[in-house]
Amino acid sequence: MLRYDYKNQMGKMVIEQTNMIDKEKRRFTILICEANCMAAFVHIGKDTEGKELHTLYSFFADRAHAKRIVKSYGSLFNDKVVSIELNMAFKSSKELLDVLVKDGHKVKCYYKKDE
Repeated sequence: MLRYDYKNQMGKMVIEQTNMIDKEKRRFTILICEANCMAAFVHIGKDTEGKELHTLYSFFADRAHAKRIVKSYGSLFNDKVVSIELNMAFKSSKELLDVLVKDGHKVKCYYKKDE
C-alpha cells in the first residue's frame, strides 16, 4: 500500500494538459511528496462540495520501476512537464533527480531543511 505525506513536500512539478474537446490548455501543480517509495506525485484540488481531494498522479517505487515506466511508455509522464523543483534535503531526492534528468527533464534544485 502506498503511503505519502503531503506535508513533507520534496518539491513540485507543473504539468500542462490539453482538453481534447475545446483544445484549451490547463496547468496543474503536482506535489512531489515523501512516501514509502522513492516519491509520490499528488495533485490536491477540490471536489464538487469544496472538500480537499487528493489525486495520485504517479509514483516511483524505485529506480528500476521508473526505468520500466520509460521502457513501456517512452517517458515518465504522459503530460507536458512545464517545470520541476526539487528540495535536495530529502533522503531520496538525489535518486529522484537522477531519474528525472535521465528522462530529459530540467530540474531546479534547492536545499531547505525543515525546522
